[in-house]
Amino acid sequence: MDSKPFEEVLGCRKGASIQELRLAYLSLAKRLHPDKNHGKESEAFLLVERAWSAALKREEELARQRPAQEYDLGDLVLQE
Repeated sequence: MDSKPFEEVLGCRKGASIQELRLAYLSLAKRLHPDKNHGKESEAFLLVERAWSAALKREEELARQRPAQEYDLGDLVLQE
């Protein structure tokens, strides 16, 4: 398995936002998908899938570490 950081695999800068990573993933996945490549199993497609999975795991870990005050509750009003 390739040991490149997931940002590099997806073609993004280090520290890119999840939105940037998502757009890069969607673009690459669409281009490399086996259905687009006449059913050929693409090693590059699998690598992109693994990179996106790693990006999502990192985002979940970061979300768990954020204090509750940082979450945007929108129009929700808490009543005491």
